[in-house]
Amino acid sequence: ESTAGFAAGQRFWAQLRSNNVGFAAEYWYLGNRLLDFSDYYVPPSKFGSQSNYLLDLNVFDLEYFQQFCCCGVNFRASVGARYSELTRVNTLHGSGKTADVLLNSSSRSSYQSSGFGATMAVAGRVPLRCWGCHKNGRGWNLFWQLRGSILDTDAILQARTEAHAVPANGTGTTANSVDEVHVSWEGATSNGMLQTGLSYQWAIPQCNALGNVYLGFEGHLWQTAPVGL
Repeated sequence: ESTAGFAAGQRFWAQLRSNNVGFAAEYWYLGNRLLDFSDYYVPPSKFGSQSNYLLDLNVFDLEYFQQFCCCGVNFRASVGARYSELTRVNTLHGSGKTADVLLNSSSRSSYQSSGFGATMAVAGRVPLRCWGCHKNGRGWNLFWQLRGSILDTDAILQARTEAHAVPANGTGTTANSVDEVHVSWEGATSNGMLQTGLSYQWAIPQCNALGNVYLGFEGHLWQTAPVGL
């Protein structure tokens, strides 16, 4: 079953720059949850199910960047180190009723990984008010960024499945089945990111700073460890 919806996250960054070179630190979080713990009724001779899903992704980047202009586009290239933590949990519970048997089953899987490695990116910003290179970029801009990372990853996968069949009249044989697996893995994984959209930049003279607002699209391709059921 596939479920679409909105996810919430936050992003914090700080940078130290001298002319067109500098260092930047960035932390961002992405989370998505589909949690439903309400009771549900399953009529006789039917089977019902209830699923829950959780995703937590934490990333920290520390990198060196260089800004330059080419063909009227302001570019920014960066290279540095990345640390990430990924947690993913899936649960599925089902129950059913027949004339003589009550059926109950549940499945739970969890994936946890952490990795450290290299990250690099190239970004561009095109001022919309006029074509050409501008050091400040104030006003409206079209921006984009491509990022890729390679991480040395440690991952753990755990899964457990239970099934029970109980006679409805309380007599007879009760059947139970339990399966459980634990898998550990260490190796290289990769991930990528694409950002594109519009931004607006303005000067804040009181504190000698710049304000930025971004509106656009951000997509991630995150490779997990090659372990599964």
